[in-house]
Amino acid sequence: MTKKKSVYLVAIGGTGMSALAGMLKESGFDVSGSDKGLYYPTSELLRELSVPVKIGYSSDNVPSNIEFAVIGNAVSKNNPEAVEIERRGIKQISFPQALWEYFIKGKKSVVSAGTHGKTTTSSAIAYLFSRLGEDIGFMIGGVPKDFGKNYKLGKSSFFVVEGDEYDSAYFDKGPKFLHYMPDYLLLNDVEFDHADIYRNLEQILGNFSKLVDLVDEKKGGISAFGDSKNVRELIKDAKTPTIRYGFLDKNDWIIEKVDEEKGEVFVTAKDLGRFSFKTRLIGRHNYANLTGVIALFYLMGFDVERCAKEIEGFRGVKRRQELVGCVNHIEIYDDFAHHPTAVRKTLEGFRARFPKRRIIAVFEPRSNSSRRKIFEKEYSESFDDADIVILSEPYNKNLLPDKERFSSAEVIERIKSRGREAYFIENVDSIIMKLVSILKEGDIVVGMSNGDFGNFHKKLVKKIIQIYQYDS
Repeated sequence: MTKKKSVYLVAIGGTGMSALAGMLKESGFDVSGSDKGLYYPTSELLRELSVPVKIGYSSDNVPSNIEFAVIGNAVSKNNPEAVEIERRGIKQISFPQALWEYFIKGKKSVVSAGTHGKTTTSSAIAYLFSRLGEDIGFMIGGVPKDFGKNYKLGKSSFFVVEGDEYDSAYFDKGPKFLHYMPDYLLLNDVEFDHADIYRNLEQILGNFSKLVDLVDEKKGGISAFGDSKNVRELIKDAKTPTIRYGFLDKNDWIIEKVDEEKGEVFVTAKDLGRFSFKTRLIGRHNYANLTGVIALFYLMGFDVERCAKEIEGFRGVKRRQELVGCVNHIEIYDDFAHHPTAVRKTLEGFRARFPKRRIIAVFEPRSNSSRRKIFEKEYSESFDDADIVILSEPYNKNLLPDKERFSSAEVIERIKSRGREAYFIENVDSIIMKLVSILKEGDIVVGMSNGDFGNFHKKLVKKIIQIYQYDS
């Protein structure tokens, strides 16, 4: 019997690394790893996979018989396990290197990239492939509701991957997506983000330009969000077949009309004419997202009418406009929005779908960019479609000096000056107490954070149930 190859993952608890552990385990590897802590839901996934995990980093944790180690991008060069792995001369690779080497290489790489919409579009691509009869493999940064987990091996000749622009590892500071060698690329809106690793927009655009250049000139294709000036600039010299999609008349595929009540989107496509599709998702950004997905499938040779019909069943992604509770006609939604543009578009979507209902937006500045002052002006303008706004303290606020740190109090004052009822409330428990004092039948609460927000959504639902003595 052939002995299994052993692999060790440092920082195994992240969304991508835990999924990679699952893919390696299901491919026949003997997998183990470590992290400073494990949290739901990745802790549950690793438990179900029976992957042993050491909590805390120590040179003693590194097994003696491993073929190679995968180093997560949160791991520093001085991490005791990274030092030990280098000392022993063990082969070390980054997460995107492992994904390419063991799962993408040899297949047609389908990459979804951009500052916004990567998770939703890559999930929709994987869903549509499955509906078209492909046993699709994928790796996605969130959990598609139609699959229940964020990875799948698959036997299809295609592989779908969310193309992240964040860095790869301490020994590879380039973006992950440059490892994926796309045959087909969906390029969504691109703007400045990740202020902790990028100096300016030009540096980000430089990396996206490299990504566009990687697409196969003869066999590939690019579906690009043409409403974005930055995206138009990125694709202007693309040598591969390209479709620009969006709401503007200059696009190849133009979203001409949306019936919000029916969730139906009407598109006029160059050389194809008019077609429509229905969706359960809300918001102009999602109507554009799904139009871009259908355009990408057209470039890959699939029938547009079939794709337009099948996309209606796509249920979206966990933590994207996800309804987590409804009590006494008060609806509580969870959303991953953290960039000011994502916050604005998310709330625009709710306002368009629920024009007569009161919308209460609750936001935690948690990402590396949102915790900094750099976007304060943009955030103050992102909540115009909410009736009431509540901001918490920035997550781990003491890790940043005062002069660099996002000021929730200052942004709240700016939001008030724009005519909104707004509150700065430091912690989750106090936010919930404020909410239960003002909530009324028909309200919509949208809690936004790229983390667990101190279990805000579940705590709020539980508190409202207690108040209304409602058994859900």
